[in-house]
Amino acid sequence: MVTVHQLIHTLPENEITWLNKPTYDPSIKEIMIIATPDLDKWAVSGDLLLTSLFGLQESHSLLSFIQQLDKIELAGIVLKNNDYLQKVPLALINKCKKLELPLINIKSEIQYREIMSHFYQLQNQNTDLTESGLLQSLLVPTRPIDQSQLIKKLSLESNLTYRVLITDDLSPAQKNKFTKTVHFLNNPSAPIVCGHWSSFYIFLVPLHPHAEEIIQKVRSECSANFADSGYVSIDTLPQAYINSCYTLKILHLFHQDLHYLDYQKLKLDRILLILLETHADKHLLSPSLLELKEESPILLETLVAYFSSNGQISKTAAVLFVHPKTIHYRLHKIESILNINLANADQYFYLHLSCKMALLIKTFE
Repeated sequence: MVTVHQLIHTLPENEITWLNKPTYDPSIKEIMIIATPDLDKWAVSGDLLLTSLFGLQESHSLLSFIQQLDKIELAGIVLKNNDYLQKVPLALINKCKKLELPLINIKSEIQYREIMSHFYQLQNQNTDLTESGLLQSLLVPTRPIDQSQLIKKLSLESNLTYRVLITDDLSPAQKNKFTKTVHFLNNPSAPIVCGHWSSFYIFLVPLHPHAEEIIQKVRSECSANFADSGYVSIDTLPQAYINSCYTLKILHLFHQDLHYLDYQKLKLDRILLILLETHADKHLLSPSLLELKEESPILLETLVAYFSSNGQISKTAAVLFVHPKTIHYRLHKIESILNINLANADQYFYLHLSCKMALLIKTFE
């Protein structure tokens, strides 16, 4: 991922002027070149806009463009000097400062294709040089690595314990908000390292009061579901990352009413993950579940909802939008087909575990 600062640093220093340079360094999803920008029609979150503001000399046209900036989170704006743009409008500079949006003025000698070329060159460089790449190499090693060098490059402390927090399914705007919040609040005495790959956004958090405050603020300001590995020693971070990934799946599958789940505080679900990791999961699957699925998928759906509702008839009925008497009828039919008694604690426990494991295997396969 290429950031605005990385790209601008490739240009001749004497030919650029930062009109607004926030400490936050947003990632660039794509570069959009439009002489007369119409953000509503063409721009998407994460774009770096290259423009001359041609056609926006009229005050109402310029005002309309500035107002559009509130609707979309650009990575930044690069303005090119030309006969039409003798001076950058103060209103635009003030708006960019308010939005913490990078605003760069470049001289007319710099060609747009030169900026595009630098952008694609940076994209093709080894991603291991970025913070996300370094963090990924540490947490998801695909080859033998010098962990001490990665720890040094990421400014980690080997004597501290860390926890891995992850979330997923974020929009580019949400990712920028996460990164902006952490960069704004981060403290060199206890730096939080952020990274993103695949669909995940990852925080590596040291055991430090200041770091805890930042994470609490991020969680309160940014709407998302978090999975937490709990604190571990730095040499076990790869396993902690795996635990967080599993915990996020558990959160999505079985705890939709929660927004945060800690691996070290899992109970029954943690037993399932241990069985999954030791390849003992298939011994837990009940053949009767396959029979029930073939006999009546709606009964299997009812059983899963019943277990997810902690065995509460009224809650199960509300989840499935049916009358409680319907749930009673279906449960009796399930007992008859499977020849079990849900009032029997052992049979209830085994079938409950088997249902959860079936859902997990379907998720992880």
